[in-house]
Amino acid sequence: MIDGNIFAVSPVLLIISLTILVFSTAYFLLRNRGLPPGPVGLPFFGYWPFMNSGNCHLKLNEMKKKYGDIFSFRVTGCLYINLGSQRAIREAHLSKADCFNERLSKFSLLSHIFEEGIGFIYGEPWKIIRRFFLKLFKRRLENSIKTKEVDSLYDSIKSTISDLEDKG
Repeated sequence: MIDGNIFAVSPVLLIISLTILVFSTAYFLLRNRGLPPGPVGLPFFGYWPFMNSGNCHLKLNEMKKKYGDIFSFRVTGCLYINLGSQRAIREAHLSKADCFNERLSKFSLLSHIFEEGIGFIYGEPWKIIRRFFLKLFKRRLENSIKTKEVDSLYDSIKSTISDLEDKG
């Protein structure tokens, strides 16, 4: 039975517990390596308990003042990177677009409903579809311009002929 010493633990259980503690601590410390600075938050919940829905924008503004224009935080296990200025947004979307390709994947309900649609693709399929539509609209625009030019040329020739008939 129980020998009265509540704190007596088997060595195997102690080693397993310490190993789990060391690995989980290392995981939580190393997973944010290479990310912008930001608040730590609670395990799993992240920074969600500290964000009031009524003044969330004020809390984000406080974090911007503390951590800078670009900061990161986690909410229920999902990583969010806040871009707090136009310069940061421009840099993220133009010069570092490959890093921010999948920004809507977990955020939008529409991405779950239309996950196979062209509105939410990125990477190489997006480049192929973009190339296709650019060629298509370029041809349509060229045809539209040609039609307008031909119509105006036809109208000017017709008016010239009618002027010559009136004079002749």
